[in-house]
Amino acid sequence: MLWANIGVSRGNFSEELVEEAARGIAMISEIIRDSLHSWNALCQPLASKVNSSRSMIILGRGYNFCTALQSSLILKEVSKVHAEAMNGGQYRHGPIELTDPRFLIVSLATGVTEHLMASISRECRMSGGTAILIADSEQFANESDILVDKVDESLSPLLLTVPLELIAYHVAVLKGRNPDSGEYMTKITGIE
Repeated sequence: MLWANIGVSRGNFSEELVEEAARGIAMISEIIRDSLHSWNALCQPLASKVNSSRSMIILGRGYNFCTALQSSLILKEVSKVHAEAMNGGQYRHGPIELTDPRFLIVSLATGVTEHLMASISRECRMSGGTAILIADSEQFANESDILVDKVDESLSPLLLTVPLELIAYHVAVLKGRNPDSGEYMTKITGIE
């Protein structure tokens, strides 16, 4: 909403864009409310995969590269899992060589990059690795993946963040950790 309103105030966007963004955000909150129970049920067994992996990479592109960055941070802080975020296109340039059954790839497949992200997930599985795909198209997802509703790609991070946070929560619970607080976290709020 901030982005849309700044665009309107600068004359770059129309008022209709703000209304469209508001409708999209309201729709996403309804999708989350309606899907939370089923996502939670899917994320519990996926948490076991994450917990048993030695390392993981969360791949995102476009709008969901930031989703990957935030999710890797949450997995480190809440679940004490080695998780790194990476732009989806970079995976094939080196990290693919690390693929083995205890190396986990999470691919975020939405919008214009969904074909690439789904193919990376398939390649990881074919190379003997473990992959989780979070996608907004049934065309790419299988039974061990998470399917989310298709929304405007610019709003998709609001939706894809939820299953990733549920996975982090369930991994923390599996490890006997309090998912509400990290053991060593400190917040830096200013510069001295």
